[in-house]
Amino acid sequence: FNEFEVVFRASDKVFHTWDEEFDKFTSQLRDLSKKKREDTLKFHIKFNLAHKKLQNRLSQMESFRLQHEQLQMVINRVLKLAQQAKKSGATTSSTTETVDEQLLDEDELLAVKE
Repeated sequence: FNEFEVVFRASDKVFHTWDEEFDKFTSQLRDLSKKKREDTLKFHIKFNLAHKKLQNRLSQMESFRLQHEQLQMVINRVLKLAQQAKKSGATTSSTTETVDEQLLDEDELLAVKE
C-alpha cells in the first residue's frame, strides 16, 4: 500500500503541473487572439486531454485502496476481539454484541451491518 501511495503522489504532482502549464498555455492563446483583434476567429478551441482519463482512473483506484485499507482494519479488529472472546469462553451472541460495542464507532458499525 505504501508503494502505491508514493507512485500516486508522484503522478498527482505531474498532473497538477500539467494542469497549471495548460492553463498558462490557454491564457497565452487567448491573449494572442485578442492582440490580433480578429473578430471572426473566436477562441472556441476544445482540447481533448488524454491524461484526464488516466487521472480519473488513478483517483478511483486511490479511493478504492483507502476503502479497502479501512475495511481490512475493521475486519482485523473484529476478528481479534472474536478470538479473544472465544478464548475467554463467552457465547457467540454476547461476543458479537461485545465486539460491536467495544471497538467500533457508529460509522464502522453501520459499515459492518451493511
